[in-house]
Amino acid sequence: MRRPKKFCGIIVARYQKSNIAPEKNGSEVLLDFFKIWSRDEGVLVSLFSGGVMDRTANLLKKIEPDRSNLIKALQAVQTEEGYISDEAIKEIAKHFSAPAVEVEGVVSFYAQFKRIKPGKYRISVCDGTACHIKGTPLVLGWVTEDLGIKNGETDKEGLFSLEIVACLGCCSLAPVLSINGKVYGKLDRKALLKILKDHREGGAA
Repeated sequence: MRRPKKFCGIIVARYQKSNIAPEKNGSEVLLDFFKIWSRDEGVLVSLFSGGVMDRTANLLKKIEPDRSNLIKALQAVQTEEGYISDEAIKEIAKHFSAPAVEVEGVVSFYAQFKRIKPGKYRISVCDGTACHIKGTPLVLGWVTEDLGIKNGETDKEGLFSLEIVACLGCCSLAPVLSINGKVYGKLDRKALLKILKDHREGGAA
């Protein structure tokens, strides 16, 4: 087998306040990943920077490496990162001296854990009884029509992600959704599309 040729390119994704991660401090730039292209055998080799793994390792320092703490560790990582990445799974497996496939199995078993990175704006559509009766299916359809995403998905720009939740506790405002925790109620198609447009254009309060 031939040795891989020299890597010929590096693509660095930088997350800045003015760009992909506006929730970060203005002076903070997160180098989340870089991709190295190898022309040998037409293989694309993707290597991630230590950013995610370093943050995960720091979180795990506070958790005893007893396997009974695995779910606690996964919850801590998801709270910090918003989802469980491949890199986080490897770091968690290392911390607990467990096979990565075992950690992946736990993540897959529990619906609370997300494997897809959420968008900047996290849309949660209520599907409680009152909301369902008053139009949850319509609301979901409008969101999908406008953004091109379904439950559990994030758009290609990383701007919006969509999830269905059991109840937002605002039954009198049904149908309801929230975006990053802010609730919008008594939705109709026109109101919803305006809300999404305002967020897309960065003018939402």
